[in-house]
Amino acid sequence: MKIEKLQIIQMTFDSFVAEVFTVERDLQFWESFLNISIKDYQNQDNLHGNIYSAVFTTYDIDINTDKALLKSYQDITFIKKLDLEEHKTQFIKWILNLCLIKSYNALEILLLQSIWLEYFPNLKNPSNSKKNITRLLKAIKDELVSLNIEYDKTNNRYLIEFLKVKSPNFAKFSQKAIRIDLSTTWLDYFELISILRHVVAHQSSTLNIDTQNEIKSRSKDIFERHFTLRNTLNGDKQFQVNENIFRDFLNYTSEFAANSLKFIFNENDLNFIKLTIP
Repeated sequence: MKIEKLQIIQMTFDSFVAEVFTVERDLQFWESFLNISIKDYQNQDNLHGNIYSAVFTTYDIDINTDKALLKSYQDITFIKKLDLEEHKTQFIKWILNLCLIKSYNALEILLLQSIWLEYFPNLKNPSNSKKNITRLLKAIKDELVSLNIEYDKTNNRYLIEFLKVKSPNFAKFSQKAIRIDLSTTWLDYFELISILRHVVAHQSSTLNIDTQNEIKSRSKDIFERHFTLRNTLNGDKQFQVNENIFRDFLNYTSEFAANSLKFIFNENDLNFIKLTIP
């Protein structure tokens, strides 16, 4: 493999690692830091029961003048000394949901960069401009259409379909179960994280019946291992991360990314992206 190409591959993987590893590192630090800080805070005798309060405010804008009056919502939110542990738990779960978006976006960028570099090197780098991304997506679409393969943008399925056609080893890899005690394949896993990323970003982590059924049909075991459904006030189902094993879920994303690179570029192991035995 040419040195310049290998350097770009390494830069692509380094960018992915920087995004995903930052998530895991920050989670570990802040969970540990908050646990210690909450205990110290609660042991202080000079603190009152309510240690923080907040109220929702917004400006009431008059379109006929330059004036605006500050208005406040009638309810006041309090954080109590004894409830800090519960607030920490809810805060971490909220952050974990956002981590899904960040890790998936990093994976999508890695796949697009890899497809460009291996299969469409005549095009310009898609990371440099939106126009370049559009040209790459069109090239992928045209290739699939020419092969009579559906260009399905749902959950970015077209990326996986393209790679399955171009790389027999990737196609074989995508059909393998991610763990021997799970039936979910790597293809199903990609579908799952695509769905969850969309649900977090656009539906406040709320799963409708159709989406629940789709998850159950493809990745029920891994979803139930790492997430919990709870009822909302509206009677909807909202998923929450099982905090104690969420890092396993993030690790699957890293495994998928690294091994996808290996198969896309026809390498025998992960040494080419500086992943070696510790």
